[in-house]
Amino acid sequence: MGSKTVEVVVEIVGRPGPYRYRWPEAFESPQPGDEVVVELQTRRVAAWVVGSGTDDGACELKPVLRLRRPGISSRLLDLALASARWYVCSPVYFLRKLRSPRVRDAAKVRATRSIGMPGSSTRLDRGPDGDSSLTDGLTGATSFGSRSEARLPPSIAPIDLIWHSLGASSVEMALVLLRQRRGVRGIIVCPTLRQRTRMLQALLADGFLAGDVDVDWARAAIGEIDLVVAGRYGAFAPIDGVEVLVVLDPIDPSMREQATPGADGLELARLRAGLEGIPVTVITAAPPLSVVAVARIYREPFGVEAKRWPSVGAVQLSDVDPSRGVVGTILDRSHALDESRSPRLAVIVPSTGWSGWLRCRSCHVLQRCGTCQASLAPINLDIERPGLSHRLALVHRGLVLAGMYCPTCAIRLPLRCVHCSGTQVTTTALSAERVRALLAGATHAHVELVTGDEMPSADAQYVVGGYGLLDRIERCGAIALVNLEQFWGVSSLAGLPMALYYFNRGASIASRVLVCSDGSAEALLSSLESRNVRPLYRSELASRRHLGLPPATAIVRIHGQRVKELVDAQAPEVFAGLEVIAESETSYLVVGASSYELHERLASGEWPTESRACRFTFDPLEL
Repeated sequence: MGSKTVEVVVEIVGRPGPYRYRWPEAFESPQPGDEVVVELQTRRVAAWVVGSGTDDGACELKPVLRLRRPGISSRLLDLALASARWYVCSPVYFLRKLRSPRVRDAAKVRATRSIGMPGSSTRLDRGPDGDSSLTDGLTGATSFGSRSEARLPPSIAPIDLIWHSLGASSVEMALVLLRQRRGVRGIIVCPTLRQRTRMLQALLADGFLAGDVDVDWARAAIGEIDLVVAGRYGAFAPIDGVEVLVVLDPIDPSMREQATPGADGLELARLRAGLEGIPVTVITAAPPLSVVAVARIYREPFGVEAKRWPSVGAVQLSDVDPSRGVVGTILDRSHALDESRSPRLAVIVPSTGWSGWLRCRSCHVLQRCGTCQASLAPINLDIERPGLSHRLALVHRGLVLAGMYCPTCAIRLPLRCVHCSGTQVTTTALSAERVRALLAGATHAHVELVTGDEMPSADAQYVVGGYGLLDRIERCGAIALVNLEQFWGVSSLAGLPMALYYFNRGASIASRVLVCSDGSAEALLSSLESRNVRPLYRSELASRRHLGLPPATAIVRIHGQRVKELVDAQAPEVFAGLEVIAESETSYLVVGASSYELHERLASGEWPTESRACRFTFDPLEL
């Protein structure tokens, strides 16, 4: 009988393998997902075990040098490899998510596994090729073949959507749902760190056995806790026997990785749930259009949101009294603060610097692209950096502008108003810095500007910051959201839900919300005041159908140095039934009728794992 061999994927994104190595007899039997150290040419690199076999003696194999961390679950290894195929990238990106945060945690898990975990069960597990193997309820397969060619799940998991009213907290809705299913094991995916903290605190206060995946990784791996709270990569939480998988507010920008491969928390959760054979429950007040189109919707299932709708006020920038300005109008409209809750006023603006938006001083209309309705950006003259006072004088006189352009369409426009064709177009300078200065001059209270990930101080009565500040404020008497409609220019799929999402973030912590608009979002304002946003979704869905783009349509941009060469080299069946559009020599668009079909087709092709040669951006926001 030959000696044991293993197939490993090395921690090198450009050439991960798999490679074959000899498994030393002194080591314990290999488990799927075990992290080891191997010698590759002259380097010692980390690697993950993805398959096992026996040595046929055809060639001399290098031995595995040592075992670093044990594998936790064959199901998680399958998830990592399936995720790599889903995003058409190197499996290294996702295999790294199988690691324990601390080496000592891995040692604790290995010790527990060696003596057997109370309550663990033996079950028949079906591999990616349909073969059955005897697996342990905690550690995964005791014997396994090659997983280096893991396939996607037969289908991506369905979605159950709990669409609660604006003004209610998704954390509270999730807590009510879990109370009804107390005792189940599951994962709660939260977009932001602050939301994770609130969710965990609520679960512990209610008596659940819960923990955070980064802090309580070992406890989750050995089964000491039932519920795990995690971020966008929560699908890789080392918890066995998942019965419920909840995703909060998937439209939050933090739910999607910005760097390659651009992984999305909801998609990863649906892949994990597909392997587990369970649905994904999405809880949000602003669901993405693609979710609404395919989900089973539950409207106000708990009957606790009706009291939460705040007082909504609309401020039209074109109707602002010039003597008071926007800041003065916000102060006048927010005078009815709920002092018993909080006297604080928060002003949320998109820009944190001094440059604001382009606005016509004749008709007071903010400049927007006629094609995509995105806010136009200024093209500045090449001048030396003047002092702050000199710069503000130039901005006020409109002397630093040479033209306008659309960041989305990349169209350059002359410096003329798109509404009245006047030449009095200048920057508004209504940014966070400017608002803070105006508030400080109009009041005698403490005004604080919050940037980055800073937390506002408790004694600041007026707080100014970007939209990320909404996640770091506990309570407010009133919140003013300036230029909320800017998110409509992000994309047809994300614009509406993102605007409603940020409104709900403000509404859940304030008794009064002011929406300052340039007049381009009358439908949004009327829907918020009438407490009915369903017509907005119906209108957006009908608009996409009219353009021939069903909500489930998926688009991917393939871009890189060798894109044309690689696209031409693919087998014809890879793109059969898909629409392929050549943007340039280094960029292609591929459109599929459904997200699963598009991912499945591309995963069947032959693509390099080096992102500089070819990388994939699924559902690019600018489209």
